[in-house]
Amino acid sequence: MDGQSERAANMSHYNSTEAEVYLELSRRGLTPAQLCIIMFYREQYRRLERAADELGVEPATVDSAQGRE
Repeated sequence: MDGQSERAANMSHYNSTEAEVYLELSRRGLTPAQLCIIMFYREQYRRLERAADELGVEPATVDSAQGRE
């Protein structure tokens, strides 16, 4: 997927393009059971969390997703 990793003021990384793709997949009808959003970086999680909550998708960091599969 295209897009560049950017760095927030707190030095954590995020990718705006990646976040938009996840949200678009959800808008197109993928359910939370079909779509798992796992992110490496806290800033990516923070930026996606509010929008994902409105769509009923649960984002996770790599650490919080371990053991859920």
